[in-house]
Amino acid sequence: MDAALSCSIAKVFQGCTHRLCMWHIMSKMPSKIEADLVSNSDFKKRINQLVWNMHIKPSDFENKWDLMLNEFHLKENKWLADMFNKRDKWIPSYFRDIPMCGLMKTTSRSESSNSFFNVFSTPTNLLVNFMFNFDTTLSKQRHEQKRLDIASRDTSPQLLFPNESLKIEKHASLVYTREAFIKVQKQIKKAFYQCFQKNSVLIDGHQQCTIVYKELKSGKRPEFKVTFDAKDETIECECLHFTFFGILCSHALRILIDYDIAMIPQKYILDRWRKNIMDIGFQKINQKWRVCSTEISNLLQDATSFFEKCVESVIHDKEKLQELVNSLQQLSETCGKDVSSRSSSIPIKDVVENITGVPISSDVKIKVPNEIKTKGSGKRNRIKSAAEKAIAKSLKPKRKCKGCNKLVNHDIRNCSINPSNVLKPFKKHQ
Repeated sequence: MDAALSCSIAKVFQGCTHRLCMWHIMSKMPSKIEADLVSNSDFKKRINQLVWNMHIKPSDFENKWDLMLNEFHLKENKWLADMFNKRDKWIPSYFRDIPMCGLMKTTSRSESSNSFFNVFSTPTNLLVNFMFNFDTTLSKQRHEQKRLDIASRDTSPQLLFPNESLKIEKHASLVYTREAFIKVQKQIKKAFYQCFQKNSVLIDGHQQCTIVYKELKSGKRPEFKVTFDAKDETIECECLHFTFFGILCSHALRILIDYDIAMIPQKYILDRWRKNIMDIGFQKINQKWRVCSTEISNLLQDATSFFEKCVESVIHDKEKLQELVNSLQQLSETCGKDVSSRSSSIPIKDVVENITGVPISSDVKIKVPNEIKTKGSGKRNRIKSAAEKAIAKSLKPKRKCKGCNKLVNHDIRNCSINPSNVLKPFKKHQ
């Protein structure tokens, strides 16, 4: 962990929490422990179940970690000791009360963005090429976003209970995006097949239920306390799955199923998982008019909404529809006189200045930056073809036998003059 980076994040991003990437830490482990433990399936199983288990309590984690080090004789391993001292920075059980929406591999998003952008760009690009490639990359992302939006909006996912025997699953398929619904559906499946309610006690007007969860692989049956208030549909589970991942856990869903709740409470459906969080018409307006101000966007949205309401109210009355057309025509002529000299859309220059907050100078001199070799950028040389490699190899100076003065393609041990002589390089005639 970079100490300077950690201090900078705490000062600059005061509302953020700095954590370490679990994937990078676990990928370094084979080089930090003995080779026989790397191939030990029992050790790998033990440490993976311990590290990746977010439901384990911190005290249980510390006890099991200590037992594991003793069993595999790793007490003297300095790297593991250092990682244990920093356990609150990378072990999920220590920060499951922090909303992260399941982002356990903290660098996964930046790494995936780098990989995606490298498809369209190379380190040797000039500034102009970089801007064109950047625009192409954004267009690709926007196209993929639209494709996924259409798939979520216009198609229906496969349900585990298609006959509406489980209404809560049907409701989840209508409100969640496809990717989010798949995660919720897994929790619904666990709630239906692996969870059951052991008992329920009324405490201060709230139902405190004990849910038993059956683990399929180990056969263990841990218990979880779930508090439920039917009046305001508030539900909380001690596993803190909703806080960490942003979706309800199987234990909470089991309670909703038992109480015949047909829909997931709105407070537990985050906006980031909803399929229709941004209106399609709103997106089209922003793209068409190049709107860069939120206030103007809202006014355009209101104008479009009022127009649609007017059309809907007179759509079946031909006379009133004609009156609406005439009124709009007069309004259009009146507006055209006032703004006849203005452009129909905001210039790109004004959009950029509004976003950056810096006026664009008319005298701009852009110089090609010096090429910098960044980490992981690879070699800058062009990949040579097989023909080029063969030509380069043929131009290399040949070596001759010092004994018989022949090229070295014969067996030196069969040299008739002096097999023990070493080879001497062939020198070209000047």
